[in-house]
Amino acid sequence: MNMNRVPVILDGDPGHDDAIAWVFAKADPNLDILAVTSVAGNQTIEKTTINARRICALLGIDAPFARGATRPLTADPVTAGNWHGESGLDGPAMPEPDQEISPLSAPDLMAKVIEESAEPVVIIPTGPLTNIAMLLLTHPEVKEKIRMITLMGGGVTHGNWKPAAEFNIFEDPEAAKIVYDSGIPIRMCGLDVTEKAIIRPDDFPRIRAVGNQVADIVAGWLEFFYQYPMAIGYDGAPVHDPCAVLAFTHPEIFTLTPYYVDIELGGEYARGATVADFRGTSGKEPNALVAETIDRDRYIDLLIEALHAYDGRTVTITGEPSPDAFAGKKIEKTRSLAGVHPITARFLAEAGEEIWIDTDTGVDDAAALITAAALEKKGCFTIAGISTVFGNAAAAQCAVNARNVLSQLGREDIPVYHGAERPMLVPARPAAYVHGENGLNGAVLPQSKAPVQEKPAWDAIYEAAKKAKGSLTLILLGPQTNAALAFRKYPDLPGMLKRIVIMGGADIGGNRTPAAEFNIWADPDSAQAVFKSGVPVVMCGLDVTEKLRFTKEDLEKAMSGESKGSRLLRTIMETGDDTFLRFYEGTPVLHDVTPILLAAMPELFAGEEAGVFVETRSGICNGKTVSDRDTDVKFGVKNTFVVLDADRETFVETVCGLVREA
Repeated sequence: MNMNRVPVILDGDPGHDDAIAWVFAKADPNLDILAVTSVAGNQTIEKTTINARRICALLGIDAPFARGATRPLTADPVTAGNWHGESGLDGPAMPEPDQEISPLSAPDLMAKVIEESAEPVVIIPTGPLTNIAMLLLTHPEVKEKIRMITLMGGGVTHGNWKPAAEFNIFEDPEAAKIVYDSGIPIRMCGLDVTEKAIIRPDDFPRIRAVGNQVADIVAGWLEFFYQYPMAIGYDGAPVHDPCAVLAFTHPEIFTLTPYYVDIELGGEYARGATVADFRGTSGKEPNALVAETIDRDRYIDLLIEALHAYDGRTVTITGEPSPDAFAGKKIEKTRSLAGVHPITARFLAEAGEEIWIDTDTGVDDAAALITAAALEKKGCFTIAGISTVFGNAAAAQCAVNARNVLSQLGREDIPVYHGAERPMLVPARPAAYVHGENGLNGAVLPQSKAPVQEKPAWDAIYEAAKKAKGSLTLILLGPQTNAALAFRKYPDLPGMLKRIVIMGGADIGGNRTPAAEFNIWADPDSAQAVFKSGVPVVMCGLDVTEKLRFTKEDLEKAMSGESKGSRLLRTIMETGDDTFLRFYEGTPVLHDVTPILLAAMPELFAGEEAGVFVETRSGICNGKTVSDRDTDVKFGVKNTFVVLDADRETFVETVCGLVREA
């Protein structure tokens, strides 16, 4: 090892972006490459091994080389030929390998050089983490001499190989789990940052202008590599893997945020997901620094600087360039750069529509009912009925709360139907930690004198839908069990509904677990039935509701009037046990008001159509709403409009005004 240089091991599945990552690593005078290892991933181990050795010959990397894992620890292997071509490194002709393959396995070679190193070693994996997991399993004694693992893999907001999973982690999630649980410091460069590390065709001339052999070959790699991402909708090539090198050598060009990250090993939709605890719900200490942004201009500048390190280097090239694998091939465009937009027509309803509100009456549900009553006065819609469900409190308490709230608003004419007392398959788990034991922050309201409806919620919903003749909007403010039971009992019900508007889910993260929002987590099987019902769904999840937080001043403004709505909200917020406001540290999120206001004022909101389904059979992702909105692969159906943004100032002002008028 060279003194005063950081010892590193390069592990990858080359791969065009792996190759460019190694261009950066070899060019950096502060890195000392102790070993290079290959792993199956972008292509088979035979192909990634020959590619790795050719790259080493091109760049002059003379470190020991070992062939690594041929397949994942437990899963069946997949390859990414659609991105990298038949060889895994299609494009320019390359030199023949000039280094021998070590008789040691990749983990054994890694362990050897780590043990021999005078300084702790940085490992830079740019493929599946199989070799690194095997190193930790078979050589636990070297763990203390691993300074850091800085990797390309995962995505804390979305996937690319599956809607929830990035290729490297999806290929071997068990290996990733071992690495992330190891306690070794991790710098994670996932899709959240690497898809911002775009190299565009107008960058290619600058790369070629460097004028050396390596720069010409890198330009050739990029001219091949950009074709597939451009065809599916990117505006260039996301050159992922160099971020893993640069996150160590040039961390200043990134935004790095500490998160606890876990790996989903099961599930129908979420296997391979890297789940970041954005909201601290797990209570676990961060185990990774996650790169979220990159200075793209500086990224390109650093590439040019790295390429100049090869000025004067020339090697003998043999063979011919690979044929263009994309010539004449039709590739479906799956990505859109359009961003958020107003709610599209099939997810809208006519002014004056009939709505049905299904609620687990907690504090924000009460605010939603106040808002709905005020909007009905204005003729925005007609409330056909209300049903209650377990959730924020026990089912019986939620029913009492709904009737008492309506009574205080002078709306005992609106019938309240009792619904499900428990989820379909999981136990009921109330949210007393947010809403208090009685669901209304401990506030005690006068008892309603309205008659108790004997008809169950699912029957009442069906009859209302029949009567509305296709114009009824179902607004679900809690767990979606009543709707799911209605669909099971009445298979023709979906065809009778105009749309379903829900408060639930999240495009990114969760609030009950790191992956799941409370309403969906409370009964994921029922939520899945709703998303699979065929009825257009408008999802008002945490992505939008948490942007609409009320300040202390906003809340005081809403409660300052003398209307029935202001007095009721004041009673709930000020005479109870203060659980709700303490949970939100004085600036509450009234989640359930959002779908009510959306039903009347859709112009305040924006988002995107997507396919959304619910993970129901996994571990850490149970209850996760898995969206294909920002992914390369799609579910094949756009069943949901995912609301992502809103005009907060207008939203808060409108809600305050409606409460004061209710």
